[in-house]
Amino acid sequence: MLPKNNQSNNNSNNNNNDDTTSNNNEKQQNKQDIVHMRSRRFWTNWIRALQSPPNAITITRILCSPLLSYWIISGQHDMALAGCIIAGASDWFDGYLAKHHNMSTVLGGYLDPMADKVVINVLAASLWYTSILPTPLTVIWFGRDILLIIGTATYARMNSKDSTVAFDPTVTPLKVNPTMIGKCNTALQFLTLGTGIALPLYNVPPELFTGLW
Repeated sequence: MLPKNNQSNNNSNNNNNDDTTSNNNEKQQNKQDIVHMRSRRFWTNWIRALQSPPNAITITRILCSPLLSYWIISGQHDMALAGCIIAGASDWFDGYLAKHHNMSTVLGGYLDPMADKVVINVLAASLWYTSILPTPLTVIWFGRDILLIIGTATYARMNSKDSTVAFDPTVTPLKVNPTMIGKCNTALQFLTLGTGIALPLYNVPPELFTGLW
């Protein structure tokens, strides 16, 4: 039979162990609750931002890019050219709504240039596939945009204490402000693509276009 002092010490140790286990469980539960709360806030903010009319138009433009590609590859260049004109008009319209009707969002600042890059590269790949756009130019455009996307994502993560904050469209401190050079570059790319799409409509040999590059 153990002395009373030993029994008392053992009981005290058991109580301390129980308290430690309880505290650890509470901390673990608190961490899980915080992660769940942040995740729910993250997706709620994204859904709310996507419901903005300018962002909905931008998403539609991205989703329509495979259709433009199909028209080019299948030889329906008149439809592809009309689709590009509509896409350009929608790009102007969502920008107009955001600036003049107080519908701008942080997410829209990311989505709009992303939509331009998606459409440009899809059209460029389609024109390259049909031997209208030269390989070196297509590779340069695609490679540059991939590097820009990777660089932007890396910068966002490095400059945010919480990686999810960097991509939360309502709380991220990072903003995308396109420069005039960037806008002019995008306009020239669309002009090049539009010219390439229109060539077959006027029976212009693609060699005359690719020879310029």
